[in-house]
Amino acid sequence: MTQAELQKYRKISGAGHKTSITEQTFRITSGFLNIVWMFTFGWILALVHFVSAVINLAFFWMIFTIPNISGNWKLMSVALMPFNKVIVPSEIAKEIRIAISRNQLNI
Repeated sequence: MTQAELQKYRKISGAGHKTSITEQTFRITSGFLNIVWMFTFGWILALVHFVSAVINLAFFWMIFTIPNISGNWKLMSVALMPFNKVIVPSEIAKEIRIAISRNQLNI
């Protein structure tokens, strides 16, 4: 989940606070760091997670490789662009995305 999604949810729920100059600076800096990371090491780590997911898929008949497939698949985006990410439980992320969608559709 990105900071932008979290900010939208805070704004919708009324729990939002004003964005400070420090947060804006952090957002710009993390965007720059994402670009630098992506072109230096990020693509290598994302490729390793992709290859690992494919290898685990080849061994799907082993029960313990099934969770590794989804874990590696989810970690590809984090390995590619790790800055400005918020790690939250999947249930909370689902609720936040539903609330944002409801607000966009005026439901």
